[in-house]
Amino acid sequence: SSNLFLNRIMFDATELSVVSGQSEGYLATVTLPKDDYRTRHIAKTLNLQNGDCVRAGCVRDRDPSEFDSLGGLMTDEAFVEWLPEGKIKKASPTRNREPPGSLKVLIPNPPKTSLWEDRYGAETDDTPRVSLLLALPRPLQLQRLLPMVAQLGVENLILTNARKV
Repeated sequence: SSNLFLNRIMFDATELSVVSGQSEGYLATVTLPKDDYRTRHIAKTLNLQNGDCVRAGCVRDRDPSEFDSLGGLMTDEAFVEWLPEGKIKKASPTRNREPPGSLKVLIPNPPKTSLWEDRYGAETDDTPRVSLLLALPRPLQLQRLLPMVAQLGVENLILTNARKV
């Protein structure tokens, strides 16, 4: 199992299916179709296999609704499970990194997240909130910096213009 900390797969609250009773140790699951851009990204770019970990989260809606009970949920320990379709029997991306079928993302119970703490009052994450003020670098340098900034967990990135850098 590998941990990838540069990517967070985001879902809408209406895509989550809450596991009843959490008997399997999972809070929620999401099943994405084969042609979904997130499924293609996980297969082609990340090349994740069954059981690999990926960061996942649920977008918090500005107007809370009945579907938004898990809005704002984020975890670093969601698990990937491929559901082969058609002629493909192997539950992993093909040799040319095409998705074998639908993708099921399993979110464990309880997920480790600071947003979870806000809702339920249980402290589960001691990660400090970090903001970064950065003088606007040249495009190539910015392209090299963004993955590192994301991996460090910077919450707010502020780019400002400067006369001399």
